[in-house]
Amino acid sequence: MAVTSDRIVVITDDVLAAKMAGPAIRALNIAEALVAQQHRVELISTARCEYTHPTVSCRYVSWGRLEKAVGDAAVVIFQGFVSYHAPWLVSGDKILVIDLYDPIHLEQLQQLTDRPVLEQRATIDHTVRVLNEQVARGDFFLCASEQQRALWLG
Repeated sequence: MAVTSDRIVVITDDVLAAKMAGPAIRALNIAEALVAQQHRVELISTARCEYTHPTVSCRYVSWGRLEKAVGDAAVVIFQGFVSYHAPWLVSGDKILVIDLYDPIHLEQLQQLTDRPVLEQRATIDHTVRVLNEQVARGDFFLCASEQQRALWLG
């Protein structure tokens, strides 16, 4: 497929606001780095956007409208469960950059310690399925450090 656009979309399912959690900060930093390299970038939140940036275009897009909002992008960057809510991403033909900075499968192990074993297993199975789809389909992968790189490469 020939790339017909130079647009890059960074998607976060976290809130973009004056105070942000780690996933939104990470998405913003990625968008800022790409803009600094003269790329045409849009940062999209599927949760809420109350944030304006001097050089990065930021906006809220609902899950139901996300496919259209991403329509002409050549590259889509996301992390976490974004592809679960937007499965067309992993079945489409866009260049996908998967940000693996948050090892969600390990995070789930910690978050579920007080839950019943069957719930733990179901949640971990679901999380691993989402990650496996992303790893199988992704064109490029990001992580936060050499230690994370070693984790993902085994």
